[in-house]
Amino acid sequence: MPEGSLNVLSPGVYYVKSEDNSGGLFLMDPRQGAGALYWPTNAVTERGAINIQPRPGLLVLFPSWLEHYTDPNQSDDERVCISFNTHFAKGEDGLQQWGLV
Repeated sequence: MPEGSLNVLSPGVYYVKSEDNSGGLFLMDPRQGAGALYWPTNAVTERGAINIQPRPGLLVLFPSWLEHYTDPNQSDDERVCISFNTHFAKGEDGLQQWGLV
């Protein structure tokens, strides 16, 4: 089921290990009618969704407002990925800093 990431600057996933048919990462624009316009510089809004096939060493960062989900792993091997969220937080000096959670 698609989900969004509220109160997050940018979610991401890093693929450590994956094989063919190990399940794609789908990013979907939740805005109604987003796929109706053609914007060649933005693959997500061009079709309303994009399917990213994992491969070892791939790092994917995306805006938190995009809905996303992963297809099940259909390969005979395990898929290893590290998913994370980035946030702004106040540092010791009181200024906002970027970090991972």
